[in-house]
Amino acid sequence: MLSPAIAWARRSLLFAVLLLAGAVLLLSPPVPSVEAAAPTFVQFATATVDAPNDGEEAGPQVLQIAMPNGTVEDDVMLAQLTYAGGTDATITPPGGWSLVRRDDDGTTFSQSIYVKVAANNESGPYDFTITVTPDHKASGGISTYRGVETGNPVNVHGGQLNASSNST
Repeated sequence: MLSPAIAWARRSLLFAVLLLAGAVLLLSPPVPSVEAAAPTFVQFATATVDAPNDGEEAGPQVLQIAMPNGTVEDDVMLAQLTYAGGTDATITPPGGWSLVRRDDDGTTFSQSIYVKVAANNESGPYDFTITVTPDHKASGGISTYRGVETGNPVNVHGGQLNASSNST
């Protein structure tokens, strides 16, 4: 057991340290808060591809989407593709594009979202190859955003396939 004098000295020392720390905090200039600017929308581009007519040779379809005007290095591009064929369809994105999510409604319908950070001297167009038999129509678009964290541009995503399915 500590003597009352030593216990008092310890408490006094602790109080002095806390008081000094509080004074330092009160006298120190405030650290400015650094708020990241909100991402801003830059531009978009769209494209469609029709199914081949009767008698035309079927094969992979290329959905060619232009790079949105005004896109510069470190802008984040999101590509959204909508196509018939569902789980029967295979998508081959252009180099540098990463799949964020894909939602299929059986073999009927699909939607895919891809992301890409624009590089220095980035140029389009971008060719997304859709393989499904028989060939079907497809459409898509690319939206460009500026001020997005390029290391992890999509950290949360979600969707719902149709009104009767559960949200995911």
